[in-house]
Amino acid sequence: MRRKTYTPSRLPQRKSLRLAEFDYTEPQSYFVTIVARDRRCVFGRVEHGQVVLSPAGKTLAREWRALSHRFGVEIEPFVVMPNHVHGLVSTWEAVDPPALGRIIGAFKSITAREYRTGASAGRWLAMPGGLWQRGYFDHVVRDETDAARIIDYINANPANWVTDPDNPDSPDRTSDDNRLWPKKSAGRHKTFPRVRRRP
Repeated sequence: MRRKTYTPSRLPQRKSLRLAEFDYTEPQSYFVTIVARDRRCVFGRVEHGQVVLSPAGKTLAREWRALSHRFGVEIEPFVVMPNHVHGLVSTWEAVDPPALGRIIGAFKSITAREYRTGASAGRWLAMPGGLWQRGYFDHVVRDETDAARIIDYINANPANWVTDPDNPDSPDRTSDDNRLWPKKSAGRHKTFPRVRRRP
């Protein structure tokens, strides 16, 4: 069995959607965020620091867990928030590690199809432009310290919803550029640098 160790990744020297010369099919761990279109809160709500998932949110949680069996990867911890999903995806144990884009693409495609079915039946709010925002965000886990920070961030996300820039009612909500990992506020608590948006 391959031993889990975190190795530093080559970081980009210029703005790019992908890390130069980085092989996304190599065994690695990634912190991933996927956001609902227009950041609409259709996956549930947060009450007293706990997420109460809607039926659509429960579907997302089920399909996220299914990625483990579908691709042979680890997908814990993760959290479904009212309008986004955070998760740690690790491909260390996969016999034939799939590219991260293939994993996330499958998740988005399956959940978008299931959501359309529920919306067409009148069970869920219609999302005419599609369920998901284009692309996704990922951060290559650099080492054990980085992994610990990310795990803490995921687990604390519901409790921090009141000040989350993706919360429509948050006083910290400012602009499209100030969400998930604000670019101009390096001192903000628990932000993660060098996060890239995948096409």
